[in-house]
Amino acid sequence: MREPGWVRRLVAGAEVVGGQGAFWVRRFEHGGVTYTDVEVRTRLTGVDGLTESQLAAFWERLSEDIDGAFNRPLDGAHRLPNGDVLHVTPVRVLDEGGEADWEPVVYRLVPGVEPKDQPVKPSQFHLPFELIAGRGLGAHEFGHQIGWPDEHVEEGADPELALDVLGSLMGRFTCSFDKDVKAAYPEEVAGLEPAGVRDRNLLMLGSTIFDSKSDVITAGDGTELTPTPQPVAARPRVGRVPMAPDDAHDAYDTQG
Repeated sequence: MREPGWVRRLVAGAEVVGGQGAFWVRRFEHGGVTYTDVEVRTRLTGVDGLTESQLAAFWERLSEDIDGAFNRPLDGAHRLPNGDVLHVTPVRVLDEGGEADWEPVVYRLVPGVEPKDQPVKPSQFHLPFELIAGRGLGAHEFGHQIGWPDEHVEEGADPELALDVLGSLMGRFTCSFDKDVKAAYPEEVAGLEPAGVRDRNLLMLGSTIFDSKSDVITAGDGTELTPTPQPVAARPRVGRVPMAPDDAHDAYDTQG
């Protein structure tokens, strides 16, 4: 299924603060389904005395967190605007000289200190060793690596200039949907996955991949693939803000 042929390395979100990275992409068919596979080659750097065995355990948790958010069963798969099923593949680079797209530093939280008071905050390039698989923090930061900006407003920022959304992967991913949103859009909220990827994220990624000048419309063996366009569901809006799910850095959960 992964034979052969990476198409090319793309740089995403160069103009987006908090949403810039790079990844490898290819497009192929398997079992009658067309996939776009995004691979991020990752080199971890441990500090605070973390050992290689601890970094290996951290990588397993990080990979599980990313996989759970992005790689869905086929009947609920994330689809790009052209209809392709999205699949992501984080790959750990162990060779010091190997090419890496993402190079986060893994650090320890200071015991007994609240998240908002920690000297180092989680970010695309700083991940806490205490990250728990399934809570969304690793997947959120991975989202930045493929070009997705934050959908939450930092303290002191102008809320009119950015999304500030409860319940989306790139927003406040540990929070529940706003009760007023639930009341106004009960059917739409019922169809949104908590802490999930949203259509606007997939539209952005699709634009990065398919609008760039690269040979991403061929399979690994060079066979030309014909996209199957699918309608993109309109998302409900509350005022000027498109809906999304969950809470970000001030309320992340880590293992004790």
